[in-house]
Amino acid sequence: MAKLRVQMVPNALNLVSGESGIHTLVRKYFEHAKEGTDYSFEFAAPNDMSFDVLAVHAGMTNEIPNSAPMVAHLHGLYWTADLPVQEWQHRANKSVINSIRYSTVVTVPSQWVAETFRRDAHMNPIVIPHGIDVKEWLHDEPNEGYVLWNKNRDSDVCDPIAVNVLAKYSPNTKFMSTFAKEGATPNVKTTGVVKHDVMRRMVQRCNVYLSTAKETFGIGILEAMAAGKPVLAFGHGGVLNLIEHGVSGYLAKPDDYDDLMKGLAYCQRHAAVLGANGRRIVYKRSWHRTMRMLSDTYQMAYDLYNAVPSVTVVIPCFNKAETLERAVRSAVNQNAVEHEVIIVDNNSGDDSYDIARMLEAEFENVSVLKCGAQGVAHARNMGIFNATTKYVCCLDADDEIQPDFLNACVSALESDASIGMAYTKLEAVNPDGTSKISDWPDEYDYNRSLQRHNPVPTCCVFKREAALRLGGYRQRYAPTGAGSEDAEFWLRMGSLGLAGKLVDQRPLFRYHLGGAVSGNPSYREKDWLGWHPWVADRQHPILSIARPVNNVSHSVRQYDEPLISVVIPCSKDHVGHLIDALDSLEAQTFRKWEAIVVLDGVEVPSMLVESFPFVRWAWMKENVGAGACRNKGASMARAKLLLFLDADDWLDPKCMEQLYSVNRVDGAITYSDYLGYATIDMDMASKLRIDNRLVEYNNESQEAVIKHYAADYDCARAQRQPELNQGQFYIWNLITSLVSKEIFDEVGGFDETMVSWEDWDLWLRIAKRGHCFERVKMPLVHYRFGTGSRREIGRQEHESLLSYLSEKYEREEVMPCGGCGGRSNRKGNAVRPPAAVSGAGVGGSAKILQMTSENMIMVRLIDGNHGGHPIRIRDHSDNRMYDYNYHKHGDEFLIREDHATRYPDKFQRVLPTAKREVKMPETVVEQVEESLSAPNDLAELYALPLDDLMELGLSKRQMREFREIHNLISFSDVATAPMDTLLKVKGIGTVTARRIQRLAGTKV
Repeated sequence: MAKLRVQMVPNALNLVSGESGIHTLVRKYFEHAKEGTDYSFEFAAPNDMSFDVLAVHAGMTNEIPNSAPMVAHLHGLYWTADLPVQEWQHRANKSVINSIRYSTVVTVPSQWVAETFRRDAHMNPIVIPHGIDVKEWLHDEPNEGYVLWNKNRDSDVCDPIAVNVLAKYSPNTKFMSTFAKEGATPNVKTTGVVKHDVMRRMVQRCNVYLSTAKETFGIGILEAMAAGKPVLAFGHGGVLNLIEHGVSGYLAKPDDYDDLMKGLAYCQRHAAVLGANGRRIVYKRSWHRTMRMLSDTYQMAYDLYNAVPSVTVVIPCFNKAETLERAVRSAVNQNAVEHEVIIVDNNSGDDSYDIARMLEAEFENVSVLKCGAQGVAHARNMGIFNATTKYVCCLDADDEIQPDFLNACVSALESDASIGMAYTKLEAVNPDGTSKISDWPDEYDYNRSLQRHNPVPTCCVFKREAALRLGGYRQRYAPTGAGSEDAEFWLRMGSLGLAGKLVDQRPLFRYHLGGAVSGNPSYREKDWLGWHPWVADRQHPILSIARPVNNVSHSVRQYDEPLISVVIPCSKDHVGHLIDALDSLEAQTFRKWEAIVVLDGVEVPSMLVESFPFVRWAWMKENVGAGACRNKGASMARAKLLLFLDADDWLDPKCMEQLYSVNRVDGAITYSDYLGYATIDMDMASKLRIDNRLVEYNNESQEAVIKHYAADYDCARAQRQPELNQGQFYIWNLITSLVSKEIFDEVGGFDETMVSWEDWDLWLRIAKRGHCFERVKMPLVHYRFGTGSRREIGRQEHESLLSYLSEKYEREEVMPCGGCGGRSNRKGNAVRPPAAVSGAGVGGSAKILQMTSENMIMVRLIDGNHGGHPIRIRDHSDNRMYDYNYHKHGDEFLIREDHATRYPDKFQRVLPTAKREVKMPETVVEQVEESLSAPNDLAELYALPLDDLMELGLSKRQMREFREIHNLISFSDVATAPMDTLLKVKGIGTVTARRIQRLAGTKV
């Protein structure tokens, strides 16, 4: 099979003068492509136009081919939303974004960059890290003791201010830098940009390599590690995937110069060990592995681009027995293009399904599905997700298309990679059979969509891949069956960078008036713009085809440092509602959040995973409960603030903005009023209407939207709970409240033993610790009353739950409230006494028992309870109850030695450990040279004959299982993988796992 010819821009054979990370990368690509025999491609000469794939770095081309696929390599993106930048950087981003819109496949060098596209573009780009030639960096150059900073510019993320700061406060340390800020101290020597060979020697002679830029990857870091130099860096961006803190360098807190100074001293003190460790780590970052990933990417792009341009016509049907056959026959009788028809019956009560089955029997390319979820959006989505073609056309069962419709639309889509949908003019047909060519639709103008003008008819042809990224249509915009769900679908498609196009002036679509929308005089369009904050504030997603505010490019945001972590537990009962919860996050005017969904023994539909690639998913064993799921999500959170949201609820677009604005002022746990969704009778609706609480009411379904006012926070009353007052408990807030992770961890999280009320229990424990709550008097949460199973359990088990809570808080020490007049420090937080163990006699009040270090030992709790719960032990020698406060499984704390000894299944003694010394082999160079000639990728292990692997004790079935551990990338990863990871493979025991690790260890 002939190799693919890849035209790369820039091309290594005609690179202009100047040094950059992209130039270095391109040269390495060309160099190693010549060496590899198992790659599916070769690079073309600069002016050779007979290429199969165009590969473009950082948008460096104005030539967009129509005859070949394009791979966009994303290097050189500027974070214009977060940093002061210049106009040229907006223009550079414009080129990058334009290349992505035309590309077949997108690659990025790090997970950090991928995160922006997962969020803004619902795109999961391929992460291809840079490689390194370790041999090139082995050296015997003298260590001249200086700290090196070597970026090729001194603007935006490459500001060299850190050099000035470190040099000022380290006057006895020499600094070498390509640039420095004005006023640098005499111990800083600047060189300007130098040739790569010169810089190599500078790296080899330095003592510490300084990397403060937040950049897409950081190839200079790999070079420093290969040279055996410790790396001092701010812990952000792509560096997090390169440096192991305390192993190969020091990761200081971003923009914390005190920590950076501490890191400099650490790196200088342990330079030899850190440098040697770094060299070992980069062994697995071989160019061979990178080039093979590149080869697979080019082959994928070629295959996708050359896929047969086929179409699936999806026809949703609800009680359309009179018109269904006409619609289906018009779809079957299309010219030229390969196509199939999927009829989706949506619980029809007439003969529609029988007619559909008759047509299925008549035509080989017609099939029938049944959709139980009512609504046109659900029906269309079922057809789309069951299609296997490149394109999709949605045709309503009472409309029809002319024989040239699909061919006209597909031809346009195939000739212009930047458009995602194609449509034609339409013929509007009246119920009496008369018709005329409609003025609408006209030429596509996305900016008019932002003004509530739908530019595209329901029947058009669009890329199926786009529908998967969007997660399909949303039924909420068609509450009565049909509505504005298609207009909202096109709006989102444009926000992902996919334009539409009127491709034929002929009326090839016949639209029959008198349907559920056009024939309903009482129809009121649902607001299809409100959940898209960029419509109002113009902070559009990165690829959006809307006109940018600066008329150049949209601002590029980073999402790796969220301010709020939203944790969503999801059971099997709520999977169907999860999409509303996730959409409400993207509807937020506040952008600095992350989404963590913890699945409670349920498999989420693959469509949901594909359309929400920014979600961080976690899976729990079945029926562990919402508390355990929330604890898991909180443990994964990167933000300092947590917001818990149930999967069957959703947020108002201004929820996070309002809660955060209050929280950041006083640090209180913030909560709000809410809108409740319930089924009520008309008498109750009348009473609520009189009270001005009834927001909406449907007389037929009796479904109501009711305004609920949360209680104001009363710290004294909260701390007395649980107590009844006129038959009611004092519950002032929902689970959806904004709380700091520090406070959450302080009280130990949710009590996982509780079958219900675990959310109230959490807030009570926080209140008793003296933390304050503050109400935002706005309905910011939408709460479904009819879908919560734990709510019903709470009603049934209220007596046992109340008894449990009463006993739990009986001896709870109540702290003064930090925000309601109690003892407070300057930050408004409660001032607490030093931690101590409390003891209370039977019927007596608690007192503080001053314990000495002689009778206390450090233990780890191993009772398996991952929620915060009280640790109390009754000492029969003095008949007192000793309270060690709230802890969860894995917590370490002090306890009396005799108490720990009494319960060995509950407490595990933590012994002091000596400080580990990191030692390196003496023959580092020999080890490097030997390892470079050995295979270092799991794929090569997989390629070994199965007979060779049998000596490891693996059967063929076990080997197949072993190959499915996707998170293990290299032999080094296998050799050092936790035993638990290898034991996940069915049938592999400890002995076999150790054999696998030994085999992998010999290959590193």
